[in-house]
Amino acid sequence: MKFDEWVNYVRSVGGVDTDGVLGKQCMDLYNSYVNKVLNQENVGADCAKNILNNPNIYKVVDVIENYPDFIVQKGDIVVFRKMGVWGHVVIALGPADLYGYKCIEQNWRNQCELSEVWHDYIYGNPVFLRPKDQSNIRDEFKPYNVIVTADVLNVREGPGINYNIKLYSQLTKNAQEQVKEKCGYCANGLVEGVEATILEVVNNWGRIPSGWICLDYTKRV
Repeated sequence: MKFDEWVNYVRSVGGVDTDGVLGKQCMDLYNSYVNKVLNQENVGADCAKNILNNPNIYKVVDVIENYPDFIVQKGDIVVFRKMGVWGHVVIALGPADLYGYKCIEQNWRNQCELSEVWHDYIYGNPVFLRPKDQSNIRDEFKPYNVIVTADVLNVREGPGINYNIKLYSQLTKNAQEQVKEKCGYCANGLVEGVEATILEVVNNWGRIPSGWICLDYTKRV
């Protein structure tokens, strides 16, 4: 089941109770998500904070601790390790920035019902689980072109400033030719006015053939 299809389903039925115990709990929503969207049957736990004690979960997700420029993605699982006795687990819906993210969840504030809540990156000591297989989560993407507006825009190995900057020699030949034609020297990045094709978007980062660039310093054409 696709992520958006699953979200629409749980909204339409007002939440899920997968085990028939104690009403609509956060673990019921988690179990529904991992079963129907991630196609996993063996990554559960007796409570939310113990999800991390199940070794099977590490086969299907990347575990991310918060860092300064981290932004939650649609489909991320967020486990609150310090919230009450049992912890809490939510599923990220997608709208997010450096200050918070919107989630779909159950039993927020001990109310056995479905809700959609904005959270910050501190409350509950959260850890973020990003599914390795994004095929049922990502929207269908159509490549588009942008023009660089910065003097020199770094190309990085991944979508964030924590990834290494790619050297000029690591850029594609086409990118090298564009850089040299524009500025006459070997810059470790794309210079102002260069046009690049965006193949994938993660938050405010776009993947080009050479690597990843920050879309804040580009203009769509």
